[in-house]
Amino acid sequence: MNLIANCGKRIVLVAWIIFILFTWIFSFSCLLFVVLVFLHLFYKRVEREITDDDINNIVSPIDAKVIEINIDEENQKIILTLDKTYCGLFLNSSEIRSVIKSDNIQTQAINGLKYNDNFYSNATKITFNEEISCIFKPAKYCIKSIYNTNKALKGQRIGFFSVGLIDIILPYNSTLLVGVGDKILANSNIARIGE
Repeated sequence: MNLIANCGKRIVLVAWIIFILFTWIFSFSCLLFVVLVFLHLFYKRVEREITDDDINNIVSPIDAKVIEINIDEENQKIILTLDKTYCGLFLNSSEIRSVIKSDNIQTQAINGLKYNDNFYSNATKITFNEEISCIFKPAKYCIKSIYNTNKALKGQRIGFFSVGLIDIILPYNSTLLVGVGDKILANSNIARIGE
């Protein structure tokens, strides 16, 4: 069973080696042990099964809270904005999941995107098909890693994102299954296409 996210395996391994060597040479260190526990919590891999495999359902890419829903009538899109805060950093999963089954995932860097009065981000846009995409806007001190994959099943892990905002861009004919203020878990249904 895999307990650590792919991007954190080296860091946790190095932390374990340092902890073991320090304990062997000197003595047990409470501080190093606490750092090791925090790294395990930060990079933990949480299993989230998909209960409904309907191809028209879109699942959440990450554990977060819905903070805004906008309708772009010009481009015929619905934009669902999620917030992943520092508060749930050690409690929730930070792995990014594929919102649908996709055989042509495309990743694009968007530099200098302003989404907060305090700072600019280097966002990443993940396009699953011509209608559905996600924009990951990292906060300060965010750890972001997109795995190198061109296709994924619905709910498959495709990256890691610790803190920031996520815009989920959906087709105009989608029916939302969540509302503003809802806390959602990765792989839970958030929308249905075509109703």
